Amino acid sequence: MLKYSLCFLFLLVQCVVVAQVSPFITWQRCYGGDENDYGFAIATSDGGSLVIGSVESNNGDISGNHGIPDCWLAKLDPAGNIQWQRCYGGSGLEYGMNAIELIDGYIVLALAGSGDGDLFFNFPSKRFWVFKIDFSGNIIWQQTYGGFGPDSPKQIVQTSDGGFIISGSESSGNSGDIMGHHGTSGSDLWIFKIDSIGNLLWQKCLGGTNTEIYGNAVIDFQDNIYVSGITTSSDGNVTCYNQISKKNGWIIKLNNSGDILWDKCFGGTGVESLYSLNFSNNKLLLTGYTSSDDYDLPGNFGNYDIWVMMLDTAGNIIFSKNYGGSSPDYGYTAVFNDFDSRIYVGGETWSDDYQVSFNHGYNDTWLLCLDTTGNLLWQSTFGGSFFDRDISTIIPLGNSKLCIGGSVSSPDGDIVGLHGDTVVNIRFDIWLAEINLPTSVNESLLSNNTLKIFPNPSTGTFQIKMEIPETKITLSVFNPLGETIFQ
Repeated sequence: MLKYSLCFLFLLVQCVVVAQVSPFITWQRCYGGDENDYGFAIATSDGGSLVIGSVESNNGDISGNHGIPDCWLAKLDPAGNIQWQRCYGGSGLEYGMNAIELIDGYIVLALAGSGDGDLFFNFPSKRFWVFKIDFSGNIIWQQTYGGFGPDSPKQIVQTSDGGFIISGSESSGNSGDIMGHHGTSGSDLWIFKIDSIGNLLWQKCLGGTNTEIYGNAVIDFQDNIYVSGITTSSDGNVTCYNQISKKNGWIIKLNNSGDILWDKCFGGTGVESLYSLNFSNNKLLLTGYTSSDDYDLPGNFGNYDIWVMMLDTAGNIIFSKNYGGSSPDYGYTAVFNDFDSRIYVGGETWSDDYQVSFNHGYNDTWLLCLDTTGNLLWQSTFGGSFFDRDISTIIPLGNSKLCIGGSVSSPDGDIVGLHGDTVVNIRFDIWLAEINLPTSVNESLLSNNTLKIFPNPSTGTFQIKMEIPETKITLSVFNPLGETIFQ
């Protein structure tokens, strides 16, 4: 509901208009059972979503768990109702990492730790598990890849020829499918390509004699591949690491055959993590966290800040900025929304100062809205009195709404329907919510006069102040759809 006050305007009389515009959760739901359940969602072509996660529960929304935990998939309709769900795995540890919708089903990337159940064929155990399912969740084909050590899958993307690029990190050394490991210890980034039915076409280790981790990947319109990670090496494939600046955010560009075109290092002298990598509008959008206050990351607010960086396809920085408060803040994903030409960043915050306002409990899920140069336009926390973390789902819905999601353990605040008993033991559910985007005010400056709007856009109360000569004016406030909400 709008609340406002009107003033009659006389010569150089100041007028203040106050309006109330708050984010509104259209629907929200917790998914899970009595144990710890984690996950995120991707958009599907029918307007719904597919949840990918790892679950320990075998009750509530979850049935058919093979062990603790299983990879879990759940198909949701546009209102968040479960259409079907299924657990995948064996008696060991399985984690759902990512999925892509295809014309005839989905292809899923998971971490495998079993040699029984759905993974009866996986002996000796390989960790990169790729399986294709139909639209009802039935497995069509599956294959595992990697070496015989603790490898970590991260991302799967489809190429223009119908194949798939899969990326992550490996600690197996030269074993199984892995060749070209750098050094005698530590981990490398690992990337490989398969065809449409899972045949391995090529593979490549990326790194040096020390440790490289994460390994997200995206492709551009020419099927060039970009891989992001963290490096502590200064040899091998790492040509950019400097012992003085210690920038350890590492980006590598490869062609569609896996040949390295360039690599670049980003960050500062503190600790960095690049957790996610997205490609949109011919730009690379990276998200993570940092404790640096120099080089590519001036202006740390305290402890760890969320780090968001945009690059062009040549690896040049368009912007690199950090966001947060005096306590730890972590970034997990960022997406570009074509509807309003904004960047939305998901993470978690333990802060309640500087750029963070209204933390509900210990830590909250945190959503930020940026313009295309990285300026913070608004922010909003979601959660309750316990531990709520990692917005890793941001789905633009093609209008003034987003679907967001994270992992929550609060039974109160913004969270309704938590399955676990938080009073006795902290238990996490997967949480998804549809939200309306906050109202933005168009600041049209009056000639020879001042007009100030703050904050803009607003997630709560905003003020409009102006000094004008004696005249008649019309003041209009619009929402992101262009609809007049006050005049």
